[in-house]
Amino acid sequence: MSEPNQPPVLLYHKVDPRLEAGFTRVSPAAFRAHLDFLARRGVRARSLSDLFD
Repeated sequence: MSEPNQPPVLLYHKVDPRLEAGFTRVSPAAFRAHLDFLARRGVRARSLSDLFD
């Protein structure tokens, strides 16, 4: 979890259909499902420059 007033950061080391899923690796389908889940809850991506402006 992020600290109060700090944006959460998602990190994926690999998104690849050829790799077995793991803690830092997901398939493209799982990655899409994660993004869809967040979008349905109103979460929007921000660039680093947006955060520091």
